[in-house]
Amino acid sequence: MAKKGVSDDPEIKKWHSPFYGLITNELCFSTGLNITQSKDIDEQKIYWKWNPPNNENSIQWLASPFVHIDDELGVSLLFRVNHFRDDLKEQRGEYHRFAAELEPVREQLIPQDIIQAWIPAKIPSSTTELLDGNCVGEPVSDPAEVKEELQEQLKDKTPYELRSAAVEAFWKRDYLRAMTIFDELAKIHNSNEYNHVAMYQHGVAMWNTAEQLGAEGHIYNLDQRITWLKNAVDLLKDASQHRNSDYSAKALYERSKALCRLSKLDIDDNDFFTQACEDAEKAANSVYEPAYISWYQRLIERGC
Repeated sequence: MAKKGVSDDPEIKKWHSPFYGLITNELCFSTGLNITQSKDIDEQKIYWKWNPPNNENSIQWLASPFVHIDDELGVSLLFRVNHFRDDLKEQRGEYHRFAAELEPVREQLIPQDIIQAWIPAKIPSSTTELLDGNCVGEPVSDPAEVKEELQEQLKDKTPYELRSAAVEAFWKRDYLRAMTIFDELAKIHNSNEYNHVAMYQHGVAMWNTAEQLGAEGHIYNLDQRITWLKNAVDLLKDASQHRNSDYSAKALYERSKALCRLSKLDIDDNDFFTQACEDAEKAANSVYEPAYISWYQRLIERGC
């Protein structure tokens, strides 16, 4: 309820100047009410543009990849990028169109160089150091140091807090940190927080940690890496029991990749590669996802 006499304040009754903005690309610009041919953009990118009311120089900044203008000059917003992969030249983005009566959601290809800048980089902990002075690529943390550093931080944390911290590290692609926190969460046996999705993230973080610590120039114990990969395979097998077919297929896809890595390290056991092929085939047949199909085809070329 408004205070008595508030309407007597003349400032209350003043209308504020609207923010005049445009969405523009090389074809057109749109104010939301009308669409006009564009003249000053000559590249295939989309920009927000503001023309100050006092006729000062306009200001523009990049709207790609969050905004898309299709061939019919319809404007849509990026909702999510499905199954991001570093090794693709383009990513598939899911765009939602404004006030669309037909096909409100469409998928568009996004160039990797545009979207890469928005992907969270791995944020190293204070203990991060190069395990080899000639190491190429990202710095790698010593797992023992990370565990020691986190022991005090994780003390007395609730399962929810552990899960939140692990997921945050996972999405930052700080896989070693995510794996270490998930390890602690798994010990509590809380099925609400350590569910199939958490097992999936735990398994992915674990096999990626084994992979990162075995990259060229990084020195780490081979037996420990094999142990992590085997544990990741078991976790992803459990995660594949998720009732949702999309999550189940994702777990099988990641498990296949972990098994493939394992087959390279443990060359005496051919069953790892055979199982990798079987999981890849199941994932490719479960849901339509080009990444799963492409991965299965690559394994076939290697001798599935």
